[in-house]
Amino acid sequence: MEQRQKKKNKKRETIRTVLFALIVLLLVFGAVTALLYRDRLTPSGLNQTFSDSGSEVKEVESDPFTYESGSMQSFAAFGNNLAVASSTGYQMLDAKGRTVSREVLSMDAPAVSVSENWCVIYDADGQELRVLDVNGTTKSLKTTDRILSARINANGYLAVVTEETGYKAAVTVYDNELRRIFVWHSGAAYVIAAEIDPNNEMLATLSVDAEGGKLTVFALDKEQPLGSFTSEGELFWDLHWMDKAYVCLLSEERLVFTNEKAEVLAEYGYQGRYLLDYDLENCAALLLGDHRSGGNSLLVTVATDGRERGSVELQQEVYSLDLRGGKVLALYADKLELMTDQLGVLGSTEEILGVKKALLRKDGKSLLLGAYAAELIGLY
Repeated sequence: MEQRQKKKNKKRETIRTVLFALIVLLLVFGAVTALLYRDRLTPSGLNQTFSDSGSEVKEVESDPFTYESGSMQSFAAFGNNLAVASSTGYQMLDAKGRTVSREVLSMDAPAVSVSENWCVIYDADGQELRVLDVNGTTKSLKTTDRILSARINANGYLAVVTEETGYKAAVTVYDNELRRIFVWHSGAAYVIAAEIDPNNEMLATLSVDAEGGKLTVFALDKEQPLGSFTSEGELFWDLHWMDKAYVCLLSEERLVFTNEKAEVLAEYGYQGRYLLDYDLENCAALLLGDHRSGGNSLLVTVATDGRERGSVELQQEVYSLDLRGGKVLALYADKLELMTDQLGVLGSTEEILGVKKALLRKDGKSLLLGAYAAELIGLY
């Protein structure tokens, strides 16, 4: 009888372990999906082989600020350029809206990640990515395993998360010539994202395991991590180096700010509100709602000390949110508004018919994005 009870208890523990593993897998899938397509989940979204593709950039004749439509469009601004990726390929437009780089490429899950001077375009379900600089020079990288995430810093250093046989994931760091300089194999945790610091010295990885969400920071010249932080039962969706000294983590409940050793310095809780949208730069811009959709919302900016820089109650839905160069760009159903990082209004316009997303350029001008073309305007 006792032996039979032990077998039953063991069976229950096995079932619990399997169920928890499945839940973790679902959470990881949800986190990666939300991270890649969070702009499509907002109201606007609902409306190691190296080769050089050639340093010569040839302009393609087309109307200014026009691009291929395609399905699953993803947009990002870097420098004063615009990158557009879709299921049929990618396109880069320069400051005057001229197409300086284009490639027909089949992608099941097109994704774009940018920094100030660089852009990486990849298929989150494939094994190829493209790296573009502000001049349109394109380089390509092919991985042996499926790409889960890719991010590039302002100096062109690239962190790529891939599946890896025998591990939960692998994170590989490349310099701006796409030479591999660091590899970390994760055996215990599923990696959601990884990012290199602005000085090309450290790597921050965001993962989830049986304990919860985890930040691990590495020095690129050492095998052992500098430090790690785990929050039991909490899943972090995103991370960002705000400068050399601070890493910002974002979950559905709060922001957490750590130093380069993953020691918590500050946090900012959402006080029971739902996270509707966000952007991370040298501070955080958060759109928090009383409900998951519709109703009133709060737009707030948060500094690395966990204190608010500005906040404003909104009576209408925000269709897209962009934070760049200390300015916040908010697209509403009937207007576009540009604000400081303290949320003082700098300018606005109501001429936004057919706009699905709005982005800020380095020069402070705004790009209004439609399905086939963009419009460039200045709001101040």
